[in-house]
Amino acid sequence: AATAVQASPALSSRSRAAAPLRGVSAQPARRTLRASTSRVRASAEDAPVAEEMIKMVVAVTGATGFVGKALVDRLMADGHEVHILTRNAISARLAMPNAALKGAKFYSWDTMKGKIEWYEAVKGCTGVVNLAGAPISSPWNAEYKKTLVKSRIVTTRRVVDAINALPAAERPTLVSSSAVGFYGSSKADAGFSEKARAGKDFLAKLCVDWEKEAARCESTTTVVRTGVVLEKGGGALAKILPVFQLYGGGPPGS
Repeated sequence: AATAVQASPALSSRSRAAAPLRGVSAQPARRTLRASTSRVRASAEDAPVAEEMIKMVVAVTGATGFVGKALVDRLMADGHEVHILTRNAISARLAMPNAALKGAKFYSWDTMKGKIEWYEAVKGCTGVVNLAGAPISSPWNAEYKKTLVKSRIVTTRRVVDAINALPAAERPTLVSSSAVGFYGSSKADAGFSEKARAGKDFLAKLCVDWEKEAARCESTTTVVRTGVVLEKGGGALAKILPVFQLYGGGPPGS
């Protein structure tokens, strides 16, 4: 499940000081992407949508990913308009045929006019949900670490640039993904509070840099630090479940 936590004090203070930013908080996404009484729910199993829900226009990066697909399905099921920002619109349409059939709009970066397309994608939106990033489940060799960084930092930079290019009154809310890897590893059997400092390992540094890019957004910005997302149809659980079914599972080790 997704966990939203307060951004680090250092990051929050930088964001407040850098006018005209209005701060980086870590409220749940449903509090941020709101049009009057409407809200986005993360799970398709949630309670029925309120009758008074107002239609939103939401742009999503990382829409072909594990969490992104679920979010897009829910948004469209609730009657909202979805803009999918992707590196390759053709590939994304093939990966998400249901979204394409239901009227989702696809915008590609892999074209000479990429900047124009992403500007048009966020124009008129209620909010932008930035979920882009290569999976962390692949082996972390030196080359793949570069992919992990580029897929998050560069995409977030492009999203923020597109939002900031809009007139101030037209800039949508940004909900940008991060991870609990921000906190690093604990040597003791203790957890982390929302005020804990960032760790010092590779993933922690990546999360810090990732959030710094989101902090440049000149609109209301929320950073959502998720933990490991579990669902039997994909993600980490889909990979480890067969091992447990063969009685090969056990508690995590060091």
